[in-house]
Order: sequence, then structure tokens, then C-alpha cells
Amino acid sequence: MGLQSVLDSFPKARDEFIKWIVFPRKFTKEKLSKTDQNISTYETISWCSASILLILGLSSAFIGNPMEYLLYKAGSMEEKSKIYKDAKLFQKSKQIKIVNIYTNFTFSKFYGGLSFLFPEFKTKGALTPQLFKIRFGSCEFLLGNVVPDQILKGSIPFLCIFNVSVTFAICISISGLLIQSKVNIVDSLKISICYFSYLGLFIVAWGTVAFTILLFFNSLKSVFCIFIVNGIWVIVAFRSFVLSFSELYNVSKIKIILLLLISNYMTLLCAPLIFLPLMFLSLHFQPYLDALL
Repeated sequence: MGLQSVLDSFPKARDEFIKWIVFPRKFTKEKLSKTDQNISTYETISWCSASILLILGLSSAFIGNPMEYLLYKAGSMEEKSKIYKDAKLFQKSKQIKIVNIYTNFTFSKFYGGLSFLFPEFKTKGALTPQLFKIRFGSCEFLLGNVVPDQILKGSIPFLCIFNVSVTFAICISISGLLIQSKVNIVDSLKISICYFSYLGLFIVAWGTVAFTILLFFNSLKSVFCIFIVNGIWVIVAFRSFVLSFSELYNVSKIKIILLLLISNYMTLLCAPLIFLPLMFLSLHFQPYLDALL
């Protein structure tokens, strides 16, 4: 999606983004209705991906990349873990490869349901191939020879949102059958793509604003400030999910939270079979996908 297209779709996308934050139910109703006021699902994910890259580009030029700071801090914590005993398996190869798959049978790590970490970022930086840990629901995947700098460029933000949305839509649709709440898989995929697109944009935009404020007040090491920053995006994400998907499935808030719990464990089946292959192919064929998208 070119710069002109991003600018042309800005007014409608901006309005949708605000509705996603403030009025999630209204956002879902309007997104499912076929009117000229809505931008398409493809435009939504393209606009959000382009906006994410633009925000990170401008931030890097003036104050530094907040995502690299977060990767550095996360990598510092992950280095203490013993989960990377299989790291030597990929060191002789220069190709991206799957090192290991782990499962987490507790709900304690659900916290947003998704994370992307580079445990060696502190020592290897942004331009060196290294381990890449992805957590999706109850599964954790460890990939080798991934360059952090590539994740924040080109088609990868677009593909990450798409891969997460497809897998999540399938998980929640299957889970919906268990509580006898059926919904069109196409509608579920549409709302999932829009949800994760705007969530990704919100996290990057809010993270950049918070990073700038904390940097100005020299409070980047304040545990309390970091807790508040994380707490705000978690509250926005959870509220938007509950209201958006309860409207989509036409069920109570309690049932949609139950659906979220079931979907978390449904990732044990769907994430290794759907999400992992999609992410592996996206990273492996990124140069070709950049040219297409």
C-alpha cells in the first residue's frame, strides 16, 4: 500500500481506530455492515502496517526506536532462562529454521496471548541472526537465524497481523461451537484482522508516546511507570476484545471471556499446524513477499 493510498484512507481509518478504542460494539456493527463508510479489511491491515512502519521510522530518526529498547530489555530478562538449551542446533546453518516447540498448560502467561522476543538481542543487536521466540496462546516457538531488524521492516508487520488473525479466527470459531455460539468464519476473520491490526497500531503508537515521555523525564527504569504503560494497553486490548467479540457472537461478556479461555488452549492444536508454518514461510520468503505486497 503506497503513501498516497495511506493518506487517502486516513480519515476513515482514523475514525475506525477511535471507534475501536472508545466504542468497540459500534465498531463491530459498522464493520460487519456493507456500507461505503467502511474501509475494506485489506485496507485496514495495510493502513495499520504502513502507519506502524511510519511511526517507528519517525521515532528512530528523532528519539530512537522504542521497539528496539523493548527488545533489549526483554532480551535481558530472557537470557536468564534455561529454555534455550537447544540453541546450538541452529548455529551451523544460515537458514531460518525451527529450533523447538514448547507448550504452556497454565493460563498465567496468557497476558495478551502473544509476544515476540529476541532473547539474544542484548548481546547480538538488531542486525545479527539470532534466536526468535514467539508465544501464541499456550504455545511457544523458538526459531533460529532471524534478524530483528527485518521484523520491523517491509511486509513482516502486515504478515504477522494476518497470520495471527487467521489462526485466532479459527481457534475462536472452533471454541464457539463448544459453547453453542455459531458465527460465520468470514465475519470472525474480518473482525480478527481488524482487531489485531488496530491493536498492533495502538501498542506501537502508545508505546512510542510513553517511551518519549519516560525518556524526557528519565524514568525508563521506573518499574511503576512501566507497569502503568503496560497496564493501559492491556486494559484497552481486553475491553475492546470483550465488547467487539461479544457483539460478533451475540453472547454475554462472561461467555466471551469463557470463549477466550477455551481459545487459549485451542492454540495447542491450531498454532503448531497453522500459525507456525505461516510465520516460518513469511520469514523465509520475506524478500519475495516484500515485492508482492
